[in-house]
Amino acid sequence: MRAAETTVAEDEALRRGCERAFNILAHHDLRACYDSFLADDMAMLPFPYGGEGDILVAGDLSKDGSTFFAKAILSYKPTTSRKRLKIRLRSFEFLPDRLGFLDPRRKLEVWLDSGLLNGFRWDTSWNNWKHWLRSVVEVDATLVSSAQYRFVKGEWMVRSWRTALPSRLSLSLPDNLEADVERARCIHGLLGRYSDLANRVREQAPRQPLDASDVQSWLDRLGAPSELRPEYLCWKSDFEEYYFAQLRKRAVAWFLFREEFLFVLPGAIISEIPMPGHATYVFALPSDRETFLRLYERTSRNEIRQNAGNVASELGFVGRVVRGRKRKRWLAEVLKLAGEQVNYLDAVED
Repeated sequence: MRAAETTVAEDEALRRGCERAFNILAHHDLRACYDSFLADDMAMLPFPYGGEGDILVAGDLSKDGSTFFAKAILSYKPTTSRKRLKIRLRSFEFLPDRLGFLDPRRKLEVWLDSGLLNGFRWDTSWNNWKHWLRSVVEVDATLVSSAQYRFVKGEWMVRSWRTALPSRLSLSLPDNLEADVERARCIHGLLGRYSDLANRVREQAPRQPLDASDVQSWLDRLGAPSELRPEYLCWKSDFEEYYFAQLRKRAVAWFLFREEFLFVLPGAIISEIPMPGHATYVFALPSDRETFLRLYERTSRNEIRQNAGNVASELGFVGRVVRGRKRKRWLAEVLKLAGEQVNYLDAVED
């Protein structure tokens, strides 16, 4: 019986040792430190996945009993949490041998190697057009609370961070991933093929609103495929398609202007910059759309907020909606200001 218990304990110790080694070698920074240590055993080493947790040390107590002097670390168990994460594929950085995801807002770090991606292949050129990708991957991860140190203005600053353990990762890829990649690659290629028109739109849009139907007619005359849509000609890499699409499908007409999209709904005009950190502006439907557009092109969002020269009143400014984490709530608030209703079942899932 004791022999069997010993074998189980030895197997468990071996498994844990292999897992620790894998987690060090699978993390690029830790592996670099490990390689440096092999070349020079005096090299400085970070404490792997260190930050918060429980530590067991050996040492001696001082004679007065007030101080403990640690001599060796016997074991360390970091604080962990299990999370199921949904991450947009476009949020990863495509490196030669892995995908890296860093989220400063959530203080989260996830690294995926090719073994997790079930034969999925990429190269670093994908970083040039990854913003066209729509796919979301689901990652089941064990997150370790760790700490990152930065030398700022002459002193070391520490910030909390969470890192996914490579050995505890599992991944679910969407069924339509290959089609999504081909679509993104196609849009990137079409923008290159019709770059003259794209440059024309990007030059005119900052000066005056361009009717999307006019832009579509330009594309049709050039024989551009239907995959190349008017909004793509001035789309920015950090635009969120959800906010554009929800307003686009409700609009009777829409315009490209600066980095905004102006949507004409049955009861309102909505100005949308589908980008984090921006708000949605709602205006009452004017009696003369052309007069509204001429006035709008001569003003700015800051002037509208401050009602400089009574411009907000002249434009019929109703209010603005600051985006939060709940996209459906944003949609409901925008449509409420616009005098419309939203069916939550029709909205895209968060």
